[in-house]
Amino acid sequence: MSLSLFLKDNLHKYNIGAGLNKPTYFKLIDIIDKKLKDKNKLRILEFGSGMSTKFFIDYNNLYKKDEDILEITSFDNDLEWCYKKNENDKCLNLHIRELIECNETDFNEQMETKNLNKKVFSIRKTPPTWRQRNCFYNIQENDIHGKYDIVILDGPNGNGRNISYLHFKENLEKGSIILIDDFNSCDNDFKYNFVEYANHFFNLEEIYTYISSKIGHYEEGGNFCFLKVVD
Repeated sequence: MSLSLFLKDNLHKYNIGAGLNKPTYFKLIDIIDKKLKDKNKLRILEFGSGMSTKFFIDYNNLYKKDEDILEITSFDNDLEWCYKKNENDKCLNLHIRELIECNETDFNEQMETKNLNKKVFSIRKTPPTWRQRNCFYNIQENDIHGKYDIVILDGPNGNGRNISYLHFKENLEKGSIILIDDFNSCDNDFKYNFVEYANHFFNLEEIYTYISSKIGHYEEGGNFCFLKVVD
């Protein structure tokens, strides 16, 4: 049995919390396997840390020989639910960043101009919710640098995930992959438009989309899409 098949047969261990679904991991494994045929190391940028972070670390540890084959940069705001890094996780840069927010007008202006304006943000005072608006991690200078092969967009909750594009708009290259979990999320009639905003920032092609009505079903549930940078 190949290492990838072994990993696929053991995906049940990542069924903890509100993370990625099993079909997402299946597709991720195929994409990583394919990319590693052309590169010795892949750089992963992950928004929303947890069991997906453990998955990447496990993948790295299964395949690596003398050196790590994955370099993972992961962001979260919640010490309770994020991945608990240990001293052996040399391939992981885990950043715990508090949440900041802006108003609707400032959010829309930044999305339209594609320019980040940190002056319009303030520390979020209210507890996080599943449908919070215009809210993202307080990314610091040099937290994100260089080019990334795969970006995972899975946090925080709400339309503020779109703010991530402002932070990594210069950090992708031709062939880079963006995974958007819950890509069709909305708050009643208020659509988050994750894919629409992604296409506003990058020249992308859709390479895989999965839609399921089985909410909360790890084995067959999930709504996610993979997009690839064309140029």
